[in-house]
Amino acid sequence: MSTLQSQGLVAESQPNGDVSFVEPDSRTAWKFAGKDNPAYPSAVRYVYTRSSGELHAELTILCEAAAERCEKFRSDIRDNLAQLSKKMAGDPAAKCSVNDNSVKCGAEAEPTQTTQQIYVRVREDSACTIDDIAIPCADIGRRIRADHPSDDPKVAVCAGARVTHDVVGKVLDVISEVHLSPEFGCPPH
Repeated sequence: MSTLQSQGLVAESQPNGDVSFVEPDSRTAWKFAGKDNPAYPSAVRYVYTRSSGELHAELTILCEAAAERCEKFRSDIRDNLAQLSKKMAGDPAAKCSVNDNSVKCGAEAEPTQTTQQIYVRVREDSACTIDDIAIPCADIGRRIRADHPSDDPKVAVCAGARVTHDVVGKVLDVISEVHLSPEFGCPPH
């Protein structure tokens, strides 16, 4: 909060004691829990982008209160963000989907969770496969979403023993970017 104030940003106090800032780019906003908030000390950074008629909001939450208070704080932030994003999308019929720390709003229907299982294998040569079909790791998320535009299959990532955490992290990022929630797991063979 001190850094934002030192940059000349003006704090906006909320009725509940929370404090908000909006950066000059009008895409980035900050919210700090006030001392009376059960989740104090906590902060949230929102970054909004729009592409292809859809609004995307990425958020980062830092909460140093007790675990149950932080979970409630995170849940409230996600709910409020989904409502706000829907309003910002400019369409009351817009659908919003929440994926961990991001919200995507657009005109398309929210994808439905399916039981279909997809395995993404990250090989030791840092190449990737989807169900044994070679795909560039940077394209994994887009490929899954192209094959499943209106549903959310279960996605499991399996990495070789010598694959670095950095490579696996990048694969997880490209899957999360298309609003899928990957988990770890290898095919049963």
